[in-house]
Amino acid sequence: MMQGLVMYSGQNCPGCVQAKRWMDANGVRHQVVVVDGNMQLVQQLMSTTGQRTVPQFFFNGQWLSGGFGQVQQLHAQGQV
Repeated sequence: MMQGLVMYSGQNCPGCVQAKRWMDANGVRHQVVVVDGNMQLVQQLMSTTGQRTVPQFFFNGQWLSGGFGQVQQLHAQGQV
C-alpha cells in the first residue's frame, strides 16, 4: 500500500467525486487509485477491507474503516 492518504475510487462513483472535491477544496493531499476494470485490485481491496464498494480510504497503509467521515476527522485533527 502507498503512504499518505489514498482513495480507491470508481470513475462514475458519486461518493468518490464528492470526497475528491472536498479534499481538493480543503487542501488535503491525497492519491486516487481508480479500480475500474482492475479485478486483481478489487479482489485485493475486498480481502483487505471486506468491502466491495468505493470509495475506500487508506492512511499510511492502514484502512480507514470509518470511510470519508474518518478522513474529515483526521483533517480536523491536522493529521492530513
